[in-house]
Amino acid sequence: MGRVDKQNIIRLWDESAILYHQYALKYPLYRKTSEKLVQLANLNRKEEVIELGCGTGITTKMIAEKVKKVIAIDQSKKAIEIAKKYVNKPNVTFICDDIFNVSGIKAKKVLSNICVSPVFSEKSNRIKNFLKKGGEIYFSLPNQFFKRRRKKLWVDEVRRYLKEFGYEMPRRGDAILTLPLIEEKLGLKIEKIAELKIRRTKEDLIEFFKIPVFRRHSFGNIPEEIICKAFKKTKIKTFTSTIYFFRGRR
Repeated sequence: MGRVDKQNIIRLWDESAILYHQYALKYPLYRKTSEKLVQLANLNRKEEVIELGCGTGITTKMIAEKVKKVIAIDQSKKAIEIAKKYVNKPNVTFICDDIFNVSGIKAKKVLSNICVSPVFSEKSNRIKNFLKKGGEIYFSLPNQFFKRRRKKLWVDEVRRYLKEFGYEMPRRGDAILTLPLIEEKLGLKIEKIAELKIRRTKEDLIEFFKIPVFRRHSFGNIPEEIICKAFKKTKIKTFTSTIYFFRGRR
């Protein structure tokens, strides 16, 4: 995304909330990763759980059906408005704030589904403050943030067509994660506990990158119509996204 200040990030998420929610309900990525995360956490009706980066409540609703109470946190006001209507359960409390500004609450289990802030922030070591003694955090991240063998990807084909249209796709500077690095940043003992492969389509990708925050992250300021035009020219039919799941223990 380049250097984007905090207010711009919040604005992007607010602009993205409605499209993100519609996308998440229609396509499998967030629904399936939410189901997997809840399953891995082995939740029960006696538990109180904290969710970090709850977005529009896709994962929150699944958690709420399994536990006594959920405290769900997100910095996007618009996302929280949608989540309250979508979840609509008495055992859920929503907090609209940056997760690193929230204090005074702890749980035995903390969940975070495909939210990169807990790992990539300079304040990541504060995440352990949400955990009670002996507590666990369960979280998921896309494999794009981890080292892997280089092979031909859909992004290479899209980049080529964007060049034909006179646009240069930015090279992302995301850090490459490893387990030791995540452990160091969070100050917790981390283990990879599962991975989930999700089959997706060209239509899925096009709709995903209509969401402002994700489009900006991958394509910078390239216009949406140019990105869609490039995707439509590709030979992509289906592809696989791999999501890694982790457990951290205090």
